[in-house]
Amino acid sequence: MPSITATLFLILRLGLGIFFVWSGLIKLADLDAFTEAVFNYQILFPPYDGYAAYFVAWLEVIAGLATIIGRWGARGGLLAIAFMLAAFNIALGIAASKGLNINCGCFGSSEEPTNYLLHIGLNLLLWVLAIILLWREFTARSKRLFSENKLSLPNQS
Repeated sequence: MPSITATLFLILRLGLGIFFVWSGLIKLADLDAFTEAVFNYQILFPPYDGYAAYFVAWLEVIAGLATIIGRWGARGGLLAIAFMLAAFNIALGIAASKGLNINCGCFGSSEEPTNYLLHIGLNLLLWVLAIILLWREFTARSKRLFSENKLSLPNQS
C-alpha cells in the first residue's frame, strides 16, 4: 500500500501534468492569438514568433503528458516544465521592464493586461513544485534501484 506521501506526490505530479496539457491545448486551439501574444513581448519577430508559439504550445502538451505518464517520462516532462517556467518568468520580466501593457497569452487570449507580479509569483510556485517533484523522481528511483533486492554497489573493503 502506498504511503500518504507517495500518494500526495502522485496527485501533485498528475495535477501539474494536467495543468500543462490544458494550457498547451488552449494555446493550440487559438494559435494565431498565441502567436500574437508571443510577438507582443517584443523579443521574437516574424516568422520566429510563430515558430516559438507552435513549439511552446506543443512542448507544454508533450511535457504535461510525459509528467502524467510518469514511470518513463516524468523526469523529462518535469525538467521541460521547469525550464519552460524559468523561460516564461524571464520573458515576463523583460516585458515588465519594457513597460509593456500586454496579455501574456498564458491561458488563452484576453483583453485584460497581465499582472506581472501575479504571473511571476504563480510561475515561481509552479517552478518550485516542478523542482520538488523532479527531486522526488530522482531520489525515489535511486532508492528502488539500489534496494536490497536489486542492484547494490560493490563493497569498498
